[in-house]
Amino acid sequence: MRGKNKFRVILTIVGLSAIIFFFNACRSNEGQNSSMAPTSSSTLIVNTPFNFETMQNVDISIQVQFQSSETRPTPHVIKIYDNNPGTTGQLITSGISDPSLLYTAVLRIPARLDTVWVDNITVLTDSTVFHNYKAVPIVAKKINYSFTMMSPVITSKAGSINDPGCSSGCTRTISTKVSTIQINDNEQVCLTTHFNGTVVFNSSNGTAKLVVCGSDTISNITVNGNGISNIIVSNSGTLTLRNITLSKVNITNYGNFIASSGFNVLKDMVFSNYGYALADVLTVTNGTVNNYSTFNVTREIDNSGTILNSNLLQVAGVIVNNVSASINNDCKINIMGDFQHYGNFSNKGYMVVSGNVQFNIGSKTTLYAQSNFEVASPSPQVKGQIAINGDVTGPILGSGKITIDGRTDIFSTARLFNQIDICDLNGISTLQITLPSTVTFCKSFIPATYCTPESGKSIILDQDSDGVPDVLDDFPKDPDRAFTSYYPNKGTFATLCFSDLWPYKGDGAMNSFVVGFQYKIITNSKNQILDIYGTFRPRAEAAAFDNAFAVALPVSPSLVQNIEGIKTYPQGGKNIFKVASQGFESGHLNNTVLPVINSVYNYYNAHYKVNVWPMETFYPLSADIIIHVQFATPITSSQLIPPYNPFLIHNSNRNYEVHLIDHLPTELMDTKLFGTVDDRSDISKGLYYRTVNNLPWVIEIPVSFDYPNAQTEISAAYLKYSEWAQSGGTKSKDWYLNKAGYRNTSNIYPNK
Repeated sequence: MRGKNKFRVILTIVGLSAIIFFFNACRSNEGQNSSMAPTSSSTLIVNTPFNFETMQNVDISIQVQFQSSETRPTPHVIKIYDNNPGTTGQLITSGISDPSLLYTAVLRIPARLDTVWVDNITVLTDSTVFHNYKAVPIVAKKINYSFTMMSPVITSKAGSINDPGCSSGCTRTISTKVSTIQINDNEQVCLTTHFNGTVVFNSSNGTAKLVVCGSDTISNITVNGNGISNIIVSNSGTLTLRNITLSKVNITNYGNFIASSGFNVLKDMVFSNYGYALADVLTVTNGTVNNYSTFNVTREIDNSGTILNSNLLQVAGVIVNNVSASINNDCKINIMGDFQHYGNFSNKGYMVVSGNVQFNIGSKTTLYAQSNFEVASPSPQVKGQIAINGDVTGPILGSGKITIDGRTDIFSTARLFNQIDICDLNGISTLQITLPSTVTFCKSFIPATYCTPESGKSIILDQDSDGVPDVLDDFPKDPDRAFTSYYPNKGTFATLCFSDLWPYKGDGAMNSFVVGFQYKIITNSKNQILDIYGTFRPRAEAAAFDNAFAVALPVSPSLVQNIEGIKTYPQGGKNIFKVASQGFESGHLNNTVLPVINSVYNYYNAHYKVNVWPMETFYPLSADIIIHVQFATPITSSQLIPPYNPFLIHNSNRNYEVHLIDHLPTELMDTKLFGTVDDRSDISKGLYYRTVNNLPWVIEIPVSFDYPNAQTEISAAYLKYSEWAQSGGTKSKDWYLNKAGYRNTSNIYPNK
């Protein structure tokens, strides 16, 4: 019986063990996409070109377009985020455009990213900052984008050109001399000869069309039927009208248009100019005039309809803007006479009146940001003047400007709203209202654009005169510093995972030493590096050796002024780093080596195997190690791309360095160790720290990495790691993230 009972006990133990094993196996592989086990690190074979980088270098080219007439385009600050900054996006880098408004840089970002967010920033005043955000795709390791904005206001010619010409689309072409042209519905008659006579439209459905491609004169237009007809002056054409009233006819000009003896646009009719237009007197009677090019009026404009100016409108006499009429200026209007305003007027660009201006009772004027309404003097003896009796509304942000060379009167019926800058160097002669606090006097600055000449003095503060406005300068009182960038980004620490047994392969856990790190990089107004602040956060040590940790910057020590924050954590009085007075390690010509930790063992208060066994007590993290590198001369940013060259020193042997794959050792490394045991470095080919299967001893991960337990291969903890490595980094680029099917959580160290 004893034998049988003993046998039953053994069977019971075996059965329970099998159940427990089955349960744990199911739990630990929960969420796997495949029943196949991931390839072990010991059998993993990787192609030579792959370097196990979870990051990638990308070239940035951001262009801000501007008009060629802007002689001093306002610099733009460019900031790049890893996602939408309005949600979870974190700042990666910031800098300033060059004089041509081009921003270029080399940026190192996670390889998993296929898009970044670009913030294009410019300022009008210290209180008016404009942001233009754009999600930009990463294509072939390049971030290229061109912002079409030229300045925060409309400065370009408007309108689209759809000139049909006379080479196609004509139902009938007139190339011989006639005195009358009859055009019926569904006809497009092309006129290519010299013509002087009458045009008769017989239109019931509005499809009758005349295209002028020669030099022609129309003395009379007759429209039969209820349809609206169309005249198009092609780019090659010139049309002269003699005292014509537009009734049931729209005219679109792409060439030359001359209206002698008066030109009247009646209700619902439209005259659109994309070429050159000239009129003696322009009368708009409930019709619409759209000017997208140059329109000269030699006498006056009497407007009772709508005028939209998107380029240059010049009037040699008076403009009367009647009650209920509208003038919308998006570019430049030049009036060499008076402006009588009773209706609606909006100014987004520049309007200059060399005469007297009346904003009459009931009139409504809207001034947009960076617009200028100027009252100039007709002659040295006669000064211009403005009388404001109606409503004037400025923008909420920015300022609309009124400049007066003469006399300013603001009467009791006037009302002023929002941000308006009144600049009369003689002061306001008559003021019968209390001006709101938002009204300023000669304070606004308007930069030169296609439409608007420069006006005023820039009031954008730049205390250190480095060319970066204070509101965009991280160091407004330091002429040597302007911007702050981060690696991997402002809100994230990256992770370095070391295996310290090089040139032996080790156990594949990559946790002999695990350290989080972040760099803060300070640049000047030329995007050159002045300072680097490295913050290091040791997290775990699975090693049984007393290792050290350092970072090599690929610049000569002669370029470094000082290094602060070096902590040696000495081991028994021995310091393996010989530190110069400036704070870097002595003995290097081509590298500036930062001794971060002289002894990991002593950093953990004489402990090995720290924070790698789940069942053992978690060792709380000590204070961060912060090292400040200050350069004696600015360094080109492309010369110092993080993470630089971090390395582990094995077992207090200074000649024994373990680096990232294909990263050069320092001058103090014993290069005879290359090619020994499991290392297959080939110095002649620039290959370093690779096994026979091209596996690394160090990996960098762009997040705070949840590393494996002691003696657990990284491929057993991260189920997509092998796929990523074997694909050469083209698949599962985000293998290290906490996503469904990506992890075997029982193999990952759980404590934080």
